[in-house]
Order: sequence, then C-alpha cells, then structure tokens
Amino acid sequence: MKQTDAYRFPQARIVVFARVPQPGRVKTRLARGLGIIAATRAYRHMAELTISRLAAARLAPITVYCTPHTRSAFFHRWRSRYGVTLRQQHTGHLGRRMSMALATTLRQVEAAVVVGTDAPALGPSRVADALTQLHADADAAFVPCADGGYALVGTRAPRAALFRGVAWSTPRVMATTRTRLTVQGLSPAILDAVHDIDTAADWHRARRTRLLDPATNRSRSAPHSRGRIPSRRDARR
Repeated sequence: MKQTDAYRFPQARIVVFARVPQPGRVKTRLARGLGIIAATRAYRHMAELTISRLAAARLAPITVYCTPHTRSAFFHRWRSRYGVTLRQQHTGHLGRRMSMALATTLRQVEAAVVVGTDAPALGPSRVADALTQLHADADAAFVPCADGGYALVGTRAPRAALFRGVAWSTPRVMATTRTRLTVQGLSPAILDAVHDIDTAADWHRARRTRLLDPATNRSRSAPHSRGRIPSRRDARR
C-alpha cells in the first residue's frame, strides 16, 4: 500500500506557511500587546497546534514552506515527529509566495490548499471542507478571515492572477479576491469566516473560547504542544 493511501485526500496536499520563531520577527502586531517574548511563545504554540492537528487528522500529506530557511531545529522536529516535507518559501510578497507554492505543488497532485499558522479556528474539519469542495470541482476554495483577509486558499490549477496586485495585510484582501474570481469566471467555494490572531485582544478571545487548547478541533491522538500558553500576566511583564 502506498503511504498516501492512508490519507482521506491522497491526491491533495496541505501547504503550511511557517516562519522560524525568532523574537521580534514573528507576530509583531501581537507583540505590541503581549510583548516580544510572549508573542514569540504564542506563535510557537499556534504553529505547533496547526501542524499537530493537521497531522493527526490524516487529511493529506503536509508540506511546510519555511522562511527564512529550512535549517531550523524547529522545522526539523516537525519533520521527525509528523512526517512533513520541508521546502523553502519563494521570494517576493505574500501573494507571489503563495502562488508559487501552489503552482509547484500542483505539478504533482490534483488539489492543494495553503494555510498559515495564526488561525486556530481553522481546524482540520474546515480544511477537509475546502478539499471536499475542490474535489467536487470548485475552481478555488477560501476560508475568509473576519478582518477581511483569508485563512485558507486552495485551487486545482495554478491561478497566478488571483495573487497579483492585492494589497496584502489589509482589510481589502478578500474583497479584491472575490472581484478577481468574478472577472475570471471562476466558481469558488467560499466557506464560513474565522478569526485569526493578530492582536492581544484576538489572543485573549481565542484563549477564552479554548481555541488554543491542544484537544480542540483535532484528534485526541495528536501530541500536545510543548510550552506554556502566554497569558495576560505575560502581557504585563
């Protein structure tokens, strides 16, 4: 039996964009409220939750597109523990990097989705919904964010035009993308929106609703995330 046969969507791939958790280089907006060290801990926790939940769900093989490099022990531990593939992110703005990751991945499989690591509400069930829509012939699949961006994008073919000329990290990202979809005559699946975590208020809301608990929205067989979850006490330090 092929290794991919153990997955629910063996002819798909899940691409996770992740960054080496260096203080001052991750979640800079979150750091304004929590502090640099607590924000870095928060990023590590969310990234670990993302990978552990997706790996436990066995939806599709996972490729982590890393920045600034793949050499970090942080990523190599994921490869050893969860069996993910590591690749270097392409250069350029976020849209180009996502577009290139999808184009590269879709040379080998029928569908692919790209997710980040800062939307714990985007659990495996929502990723499965997106893959189901793509396999049902949707041209693209999106999970919007409440702040106007999106937490997941998936396609069955390279769609470079969807990622050009977008004002990334602004509230207009999803609206601009919807317009592009219409202009190109594509039939997308737009799933329910989720909250991502950019600010201290976002973080504390996620804690209150238990989205950051290791057992939330994942198989109980997945290992727990290491380390302490940053709290309001960390923000006061």
